[in-house]
Amino acid sequence: MISRFRRFFFLGIVSALLLNSCSGDGAPSDSSRAEYILKSLEDIHGKRIAVYEGTVHDIFVAENYPSAKIRRYDTVADMVLSLKTGKVDVAFMDLVLAQLLIKNNPVLGLLADDVLDLPLGVGFNQKNTELSGKFAAFLDRAKADGRYREWEERWFVNDPELATLPTIEIPQEGPLLRVGVDVADLPYVAYMNNEYVGFDIEMVQNFAVDEGYRLEITTINYASLVAALSSDKVDLITDGMAITPERQQRVDFVQYATLRTGVLALKSRLPEYSRFLHADDLNGKVVGVVEGTIFDGFLLHNYPESDIRRYTSSSDMILSLKSGKLDAIFMDLFSAQVMLKGNPQLAILNKDLLNLPLGMGFNKKNPELRQRFNAFLKMIRDNGEYDIIYRRWFEEDPEKALMPEYQYAENGAILRVGVDVADLPYVAYMNNDYVGFDIELVKLFAQREGLRPEIITMNFSSLISALAAGKVDLITDGMAITAERQKEVDFSDPHAELRTALIVTKANLPKVKPLHTMDDLAGERIAVLDGSVYDEYARKNLSDSKIQTYNTIPDMLLALNKNRVDGIMVDEITGAYYLNQNPDLAVLADDFMDQKLGVAFSKENPALLLEFNQFLKEIRSNGVYDDMVRRWFGDNPEQVSMPKIDLPAEGPLLRQGIDIVDLPYVSFQDGKYVGFDIELLRRFAQSRGYRIELFNSSFGSLIAALAGGKIDLISVGMAITPERQEKINFSDPYASFATVMLVKEARLAKASEALSISQDLTFFQSLARSFHNNIMHEKRYLLILDGLKVTAQISLWSVLLGTLMGGLIAFMRMSKRALLRLPAQIFISILRGTPILVILMITFYVIFASVNIDPALVSIIAFGFNFAAYVSEMYRTGIEGVDKGQTEAGIAMGFTKVQTFIFIVAPQAIRRILPVYKGEVISLVKMTSIVGYIAVQDLTRAGDIIRSRTFDAFFPLLMVAVLYFLISWLLLVALTGVEKAVEPKRKTQRS
Repeated sequence: MISRFRRFFFLGIVSALLLNSCSGDGAPSDSSRAEYILKSLEDIHGKRIAVYEGTVHDIFVAENYPSAKIRRYDTVADMVLSLKTGKVDVAFMDLVLAQLLIKNNPVLGLLADDVLDLPLGVGFNQKNTELSGKFAAFLDRAKADGRYREWEERWFVNDPELATLPTIEIPQEGPLLRVGVDVADLPYVAYMNNEYVGFDIEMVQNFAVDEGYRLEITTINYASLVAALSSDKVDLITDGMAITPERQQRVDFVQYATLRTGVLALKSRLPEYSRFLHADDLNGKVVGVVEGTIFDGFLLHNYPESDIRRYTSSSDMILSLKSGKLDAIFMDLFSAQVMLKGNPQLAILNKDLLNLPLGMGFNKKNPELRQRFNAFLKMIRDNGEYDIIYRRWFEEDPEKALMPEYQYAENGAILRVGVDVADLPYVAYMNNDYVGFDIELVKLFAQREGLRPEIITMNFSSLISALAAGKVDLITDGMAITAERQKEVDFSDPHAELRTALIVTKANLPKVKPLHTMDDLAGERIAVLDGSVYDEYARKNLSDSKIQTYNTIPDMLLALNKNRVDGIMVDEITGAYYLNQNPDLAVLADDFMDQKLGVAFSKENPALLLEFNQFLKEIRSNGVYDDMVRRWFGDNPEQVSMPKIDLPAEGPLLRQGIDIVDLPYVSFQDGKYVGFDIELLRRFAQSRGYRIELFNSSFGSLIAALAGGKIDLISVGMAITPERQEKINFSDPYASFATVMLVKEARLAKASEALSISQDLTFFQSLARSFHNNIMHEKRYLLILDGLKVTAQISLWSVLLGTLMGGLIAFMRMSKRALLRLPAQIFISILRGTPILVILMITFYVIFASVNIDPALVSIIAFGFNFAAYVSEMYRTGIEGVDKGQTEAGIAMGFTKVQTFIFIVAPQAIRRILPVYKGEVISLVKMTSIVGYIAVQDLTRAGDIIRSRTFDAFFPLLMVAVLYFLISWLLLVALTGVEKAVEPKRKTQRS
């Protein structure tokens, strides 16, 4: 029986593997579905819509798309799988998560990203206002001291999958803070490398440190988070949770961010899509790199789904791209710019995916040569020779550069230099000579040190091994300094910076609407600062556009860079600052709106306004104002040093309202506030004997705070408008600037439409990749092992408890006394008539609501009781199946009733019970897969967490299924052994 079962299970596994390998990662073929195109959200009425159960999207879809067929899921991975396999048409979710999913699933695209905006909050029990108050105060401190901005940069601005959670020492003593999360996914909460990570996790950890809490993180299904909080199982809940009126009836929230919604669909269902929209589309594409370069390792780590093709020369790689064998190539930016001149059919898709210092490599056994080169490098930097060389090869056309002739000592020692001859501007072979930036540095160094350079060419991947073997004295050719290489190579001080480029054919660039004037923004998405003059102007004059409001300018810039908006409105000074930092941006228009900036005062305090206007006249006349304008409104406000302005320790308090909009007005750097407005008000306070207290709030809340008397003035680059002047007074203007509309530079020129090419993996490639991604990557096997241990413990202890308790219940059930028999009958009826999930939830959330008990122990109790109800009836029927004459005969032979039961009745009953008992044990093991509902991280939950990271439904579920089978099979073997041991025929044979 067991051997047949094993053969059947093996055949089932093989069939599943074959089906998975055939299906690939893409969507089902069009032949299996009716053709339709989703042009807008209007087209999803009546369609199948996936939502995360219990989220605000669930409610939103039900209210706004009543004819839709809503499919509710409790994991993001299941939603994505259903979308890719055609079981649903669209999926609603957090926009940041949607962007991350698109990166890892090239067949998906965004149908809409401006559907629903709601505040996100951390939830607290309404009976614990002290804790929520502490958290609100902590959040204010974090925003004021810059920590909040660091978290935003790490988890929202940059790629959250590349983020590293800083090591935070959580207190080992103190009150316990219990945090409930769902592990939905980045950027909020995820489980990576055997630890919880994400924005919410870092925020909560910092809160615990600030307030001296020990920290306990519990994973709970999203739909159960509010219930867990209400029943006091946790102290706070967080995981990208939107604040809604319904939730606020049961939960106290502290807002910390804004939820933006994205609607995912298959790219094949969108009206227009390209093979490449941005670098995130590299997953699933064929990408070429030069073997042994830093680009190879970068792609492996950051784009594991890409198919990397390695070449020994950049020329072969470029040829493969032009002939369609590659979708993209990843290479040095400066080399790419040179290459593009001779290949007009190619273009740069993305710049600066990776930036690293470049250096010359030296043998670790020859530190003297490295020291000599570093001294030489410092010398030419100091005397200006380096700048001349750099300009020749990087800023001017390197193909036209003329390298000077260098003379070497005839009897000098040989300097063997290993290069790859990758291409200009680093190393090339032109006109029977080696040229380039690296070559000129080496030749100048050899001339100064009395050496004779000998250039030795080899493949890039062989350079380090040649250096280690003593075949060359130094290696160079645009070589990036990395931690891995530094284990084998001593690098010089950096002599340049590596910048990177992703090259595609122009046919594969995204198709975009060209922008020539402001009129072209009709129907496009424009970002403005909430409550700003741009907000007001855009709604009046750009009503045909989709206006999106943001709380900070960096958030607007991020949205533009991530293609979430098409343009952003800022003043010309701020625009110049961001253009300097983001060369991919451009000015669409700068002549549509002028603004004057002023300091805002309450209408009830005209004396303070007059005092400030007088101060403004003074600094204009004595030159202080001009000096401030020169420093802060110049080319690089980041390089400005904030002057030390001492304020009196005593004196009247001046409460200044600000928002960290960014330089040149107000920013937070190196633990302090800086900017033109900060310096202006400190100088005013110093001259008039005021103390200053800064009130940091969102831009849109400042006027209300001023009108309500919470602050005395606002100075944050605020424009003077008639509408604002009705509520507040403004000082004389302290600046006047034009407004600019910033867009992506690529939008200023029309790009070509592109097609999509899918990449299929073989069965074994798919299997190997799935094994690595789901088991080995990020040490995910530890998660499986921990879950396996929990499942095994719950199963074994539940069987033991249920077996013993079942005997007691059976004794009571068979008793002639109603006092014992009736409770047993009620117990059995209730437990057998109630679903095990309901029993589990009642046990955890009701029976043990006020008890701080391990959820795993609750699981053992619930499953043990349920098992006892079934086993007790097995005992009863087994015992009653033994003929009563057996008992009478035993007593007649002189046995007591107990002896008769033990030696005569029980052995016969056990033989009848064991076959059914085995099946019930196996059923219990499988039923333990639901313990994740009460925050137990068992085997199934471990698989869910892995799927939330990899979005691979097949392999994690297969692994979980195999492990459950192994547990069940081992128990089956053990119980079969017991069954054979009590078989009378077997006993007779042994005797």
